[in-house]
Amino acid sequence: MGRKKRNRGANRNTGQKDDNGVAVKRTERKTYEEAEKKNEIFEKYYKDQNIISDEEEWKKFMEVNATILPTAFRITGSRRHAFELRDLMKREHVPKLNQIQLEIDQKSEPINPLPWYPNELGWQHSASRMTIKKDPIFQTFHRWLVAETEVGNISRQEAVSMIPPLLLDVKPNHWVLDMCAAPGSKTAQIIEAIHANDAQEIGIPSGIVIANDSDAKRSYMLVHQTKRLRSPCLLVTNHDAQHFPNIHLKEGSPSVQFDRILVDVPCSGDGTMRKNLTIWSNWNIGNSIGLHPTQVNILLRGAQLAKVGGRLVYSTCSLNPLENEAVVAEVLRRSRGNLILVDVNDRLPELRKVPGMTSWKVMCKEGRWVSSWDDINPRYRKKYAKSLWMPPDVEKLNLTRCMRIYPHLQDTGGFFIAVFEKIGIIKDVSVLDDTTFSGENGGGNSITESVDNVDNVDNVVDNVDNVDNVDNVDNVDNVDNVDNVDNVDNVDNVDNVDNVDNVDNVDNVDNVDNVDNVDNVDNVDNDNVDNVEAESTTIKYEDINEVVNDIEEMNQDDSVSTKRPSSTDRSIKGPHKRIKTKESTSTFNSSCENEKKNSKSKQSGEIFIFLGSDNEDIPLIREFYGLSEDFQTDQLLVRSENEKNKILYLVSDSVKQVLLAADVHKLRLVNTGIKVFTRQDTNEPVKCPFRFNAEGMCTIYPYLSNKRVINFGLKEVRILLSEPTPLFNQFDEKIKEKLESFEIGCIVAYIDPSQEEEAVFRTKIPIVLPIWRAHKSLNLLYRKEDRKALELRVQTSIISFFFFFFLERLQKLRNIGISAHIDSGKTTLTERILYYTGRIKAIHEVRGKDGEGAKMDSMELERERGITIQSAATYCNWKWQDHGDYNINIIDTPGHVDFTIEVERALRVLDGAILVLCGVAGVQSQTITVDRQMRRYNVPRISFINKLDRVGTNPFNIIEQIRQKLKMTAAAIQIPIGLEDNLKGVVDLVKWKAVYNEGNRGERVIEKDVPENLIKFATEKRQELIETLVDVDDQLAEIYLNEENPTSHQLMDAIRRATIANKFTPVLMGSAFKNTGVQLVLNAVCAYLPNPSEVENNTLDINNKEAVVPLVPYLKKPFVGLAFKLEDGRFGQLTYIRVYQGSLKKGAIVTNTKTSKKIKVPRLVRMHSNEMEDVDEVGAGEICAMFGVECSSGDTFTDGTVAYTMTSMFIPDPVISLAISPKVKDAPNFSKALSKFQREDPTFCVTYDVESKETIISGMGELHLDIYVERMRREYNVDCITGKPRVAFRETITSKAKFDYTHKKQTGGAGQYGKIIGYIEPLPNIEDDKQQIPIFESRVVGGHIPSQFIPAVEKGFHDALEKGGLIGHPVKDVRFVLLDGQYHAVDSSELAFRLAAQYAFREAFFKANPVVLEPIMSVSVVAPIEFQGAVIGNLNKRKGTILDTDVHEDHFIVTVEVSLNNMFGYSSDLRSATQGKGEFTMEYKTHQAVLPYVQEELVNEYKKKK
Repeated sequence: MGRKKRNRGANRNTGQKDDNGVAVKRTERKTYEEAEKKNEIFEKYYKDQNIISDEEEWKKFMEVNATILPTAFRITGSRRHAFELRDLMKREHVPKLNQIQLEIDQKSEPINPLPWYPNELGWQHSASRMTIKKDPIFQTFHRWLVAETEVGNISRQEAVSMIPPLLLDVKPNHWVLDMCAAPGSKTAQIIEAIHANDAQEIGIPSGIVIANDSDAKRSYMLVHQTKRLRSPCLLVTNHDAQHFPNIHLKEGSPSVQFDRILVDVPCSGDGTMRKNLTIWSNWNIGNSIGLHPTQVNILLRGAQLAKVGGRLVYSTCSLNPLENEAVVAEVLRRSRGNLILVDVNDRLPELRKVPGMTSWKVMCKEGRWVSSWDDINPRYRKKYAKSLWMPPDVEKLNLTRCMRIYPHLQDTGGFFIAVFEKIGIIKDVSVLDDTTFSGENGGGNSITESVDNVDNVDNVVDNVDNVDNVDNVDNVDNVDNVDNVDNVDNVDNVDNVDNVDNVDNVDNVDNVDNVDNVDNVDNVDNDNVDNVEAESTTIKYEDINEVVNDIEEMNQDDSVSTKRPSSTDRSIKGPHKRIKTKESTSTFNSSCENEKKNSKSKQSGEIFIFLGSDNEDIPLIREFYGLSEDFQTDQLLVRSENEKNKILYLVSDSVKQVLLAADVHKLRLVNTGIKVFTRQDTNEPVKCPFRFNAEGMCTIYPYLSNKRVINFGLKEVRILLSEPTPLFNQFDEKIKEKLESFEIGCIVAYIDPSQEEEAVFRTKIPIVLPIWRAHKSLNLLYRKEDRKALELRVQTSIISFFFFFFLERLQKLRNIGISAHIDSGKTTLTERILYYTGRIKAIHEVRGKDGEGAKMDSMELERERGITIQSAATYCNWKWQDHGDYNINIIDTPGHVDFTIEVERALRVLDGAILVLCGVAGVQSQTITVDRQMRRYNVPRISFINKLDRVGTNPFNIIEQIRQKLKMTAAAIQIPIGLEDNLKGVVDLVKWKAVYNEGNRGERVIEKDVPENLIKFATEKRQELIETLVDVDDQLAEIYLNEENPTSHQLMDAIRRATIANKFTPVLMGSAFKNTGVQLVLNAVCAYLPNPSEVENNTLDINNKEAVVPLVPYLKKPFVGLAFKLEDGRFGQLTYIRVYQGSLKKGAIVTNTKTSKKIKVPRLVRMHSNEMEDVDEVGAGEICAMFGVECSSGDTFTDGTVAYTMTSMFIPDPVISLAISPKVKDAPNFSKALSKFQREDPTFCVTYDVESKETIISGMGELHLDIYVERMRREYNVDCITGKPRVAFRETITSKAKFDYTHKKQTGGAGQYGKIIGYIEPLPNIEDDKQQIPIFESRVVGGHIPSQFIPAVEKGFHDALEKGGLIGHPVKDVRFVLLDGQYHAVDSSELAFRLAAQYAFREAFFKANPVVLEPIMSVSVVAPIEFQGAVIGNLNKRKGTILDTDVHEDHFIVTVEVSLNNMFGYSSDLRSATQGKGEFTMEYKTHQAVLPYVQEELVNEYKKKK
């Protein structure tokens, strides 16, 4: 039959045809989230295999399999700045990402280091694509990740695939073979291990990595992936791994045997279900059965190539024992004891895994279990290898030393790993007996080119594209989506082959049925494709002569020493040594005759030509750049036969040995070498035309003299990055003179960030930049990707090197807040701190008998009620023993939820915090709120468990609550010596000392040895502390993994690093009231909380499109400060301000960025509660107050040279209102007081109800408003009358409603006319600290409503929202869409259309099924256990929804959601029900629709009022 050609690209997007033969377009592919993830065959198979015996664990396994795989990446260990890059990411990206991810995507896990990956260089996160797409901080991180990946500093890689190279244990001197290397992520890890000592040693490692892949296209992809690592030790080849050839470095020498071999074989890939949807839809057992012989062959070939004492790692991303334990068992059996499994369970201790299986079953392709090969139908036995079945001596093989990793164990993919050691010579693996591979006659060949009986090959993972030179492929069923299949001979009985593209040179294709969508099939002979009856064929395993000879030769060599000669032992005569490779064969020729012959070859391959010692370019390069004699120029090669060498590549000595090997012609070489020199095309006369290439710059720099090197600083780097070719005169005179002294040609700029005083590079490692020095300009020789990465590494606005005295001042400065749930002891703790630091002379209790009250409760109301109402600032000095004096600014914040704004704005300006927890109640509702506020502003905290003297205290239960409820890694750094009445002191687990407080007020701190009865318990808790820190601090982890016991200083440093990174909170213990442990809290503030220079603060540049600008606590920078709190003092308004940058001086002129007004600062003070201390100047990092400056809370001040504005703080909406009026009508102070309170407190709002003619005040709760009413009476002499508290109801609609309204009014003269048509619809209510803004949308076209009237319609819409039609409360969550309308040339006006919009909205509002929304509160009640029934009964009576009940020994905590409207009077009821022993807190949660009957009552009541 003649040759057929299919139309190129025909049916490319089709996979089926209808009854008429017309191609049917495929349905749109679903995303992973949308697709159905269920496969009953898969579940039945693995459940019957018993890979997981526990039913609950099996459910977890399947649940996790159905979720999308997290993103993982590595910071490459071969780069010298890997640790700095890691620290940069942890410092600048991770805290922001974790916080934003928690806010945006609650289901996502925060970005975290992989706990088992060494040195915290492997990371993983589960942020959705939508999160990354929507959030600018995630976008910034993504750009940084891409840039660093492009230059080889980061490698994105699935987490489990990082494990095999780690277990391979590669050293810099090892010869390593990666048999199935593409796509290259594991190869990259091996290269990093080869270069592990680069930072300490000068020179190229002696090891080599040969990365092989059977597919040509994938081999070149492998080149692209590994090229970023810039290693001269890498050589890429293109071989079938089963037939990887022997390499003899010299004629007659033993073949090369490898120290390490990675055997990551192609597999069915069902461990990748979390990213590969086809596994869910098409999984079947046939894939594993078909791949098993190939996997055995590849592993056997690897075993032959390994040296005695060498290590192999076999791995698959399959869960099937037929591809895992069965393969391992067969190879162990055929190695005759010369291979053993290595127990590596002590490696990567944090990695959760299960041992290999020692029992498995075989399911035939029909779906039934078969106990042996003999049970298979004889007709189909050839499809099954006998080695699939479990061998009788399986227990002796130690298969439990294999490693299985399941997805649910640590949120990864599935994986299998086995580690082998070769302990003896493997003479023969081809035939052990007749039980290995099947066939009609039994027996088989270990190395075969026949791939048989593979069903549904579209599920074979490891990117099986571009399959070349496959011989004798029989009985391949249902092969889908195979691209670029070349040179396939004798393909018989191929059924249902779909979507095969670019199939070339296919000979003797017989009996192919149902072949659809085969594009670009060229040179197909004897195809007989259509309707040819398939004939059964028998598999025959024929010897491949060359491979068998190689095996025999290698087996003979196996006992011979494999000491590798140096390439310098082989002299090179003449200018070049030439190696040329082909696709099928490679030839090495030294004669010109052979070179000419090969240059005419039809199949040209890669060319590698070493430069001889007399090459004219070498001396020129060495002399021009001052290259040292240590640089091996004989390892330079070119890859072109052009007389003028364009690019010079550098290879290692090991690679050179391979390239000069006697039988290099057997290697199908693809790529090797890194670019070090490139010939520069220039019209200018130049002594040396060769310039450095950025790819090899770091490798060659250690060999350079200073002849062509110039030292640059940050300023010069800025100029280089600012434009393509900066001129000499743009640089300082000294730099300009140096540049002019160089001859034209390439120079190297050396930058040492550690020498920078005015600014800092984001990493401290030196940078070397290749630059072309032209006649009068420079050109940075960087690719776009490299330039981008450099820009990201240089943070030109951040300063970290300060003058010594300024740095010293900042290091001894702390700005902290003390926050907690109400009645946890915050103010009591602050009182002790002030006493022990000498700020006050006596201690007064919050509700003391002396009536004076605590220092920080300066308001009379605070002292009367025993609670903190306003945050109060103070400062003190603490002398930390052996560490010097520390200055501490403290803000004591309220604990009651009604005053949460005080906590919010305090944390906005603080660098650290003390989170106080009650030793009995533990984590309560306001504790959770405070934690959320701390996370919002990235405030590190230490935790202090107070009140350990109370009955029922249990500090370790509280620590567990911190972990569970606050999701914070925590551990005790102290344990109490006694509890309740027996509390005597604490044991410091860091210093390993018992600490006691003595004296009348505990002022003397005594250290003693740890009591004997506590040593065992203290040892356990110290070990728990260390193990917890190891998870969050890589430096301590390294110490721990080396089995060293960390010192107190090492432990303290680790706690500080982890605390500042917001990854850990150290937990201290004591009793402020009993004067126990307070001094240790001060020590912890100094030791573990950050100073201002360690905290990142940003501002927005108004003049530069609000670009983010980092603020630097440096005196010489422009002043920037934030007003965060206002008070009405005796001398006018008192404005609290945090100075972030520069300094603020008395008498200075500052500019309010919000109003652009310039203001003189008449007076500066530092606050000590309600007392003031005048100061003349306040530096960066300090907190102070200024008098006589009119502003609002949240205003930004600068010195006028910059237009910066700080980001605003979060302000919650009021939830309760009440009417207020003065008892005396003529009360001028009434309005003054209300105005002043509004400026002070953003959550206090005042409105005027026109209908009732009442003044309405709104706030966060009854107590909040009650305090302001009382303050008006005391501070302004205004007695007020208040109405019943009003709930802040809202109204909304639940359905879409159309409107078509005409407003027409004629009163003589010009009238009013406006017609509008459109609809209103509900918007979803958005919670989580965000307000849904009503949306107005105009879709009017054709000028039916003139454009000048559209804004009037929008105004009318907003007017209508102010008062709903049901009960007169504001309307929320509504979209108003204007479609059409009509106007009158005379009578239409803005007023007419504004009124039309109001009336149209009111008309449509009632058609849209409106509802009333009420505020729902989160209520937490704490009471003695005996009152539990009464309390819960009362809450049920108020229609509360019980969310959680936490029962302790003597008390309980119940959390409930209740309507605010049902909570009035609850305080009295709780006191009655608990005999005054119960307490509760209440916090706004959301707005929710009221019950229908409640809405009816509210509507009727509103109508009566009208």
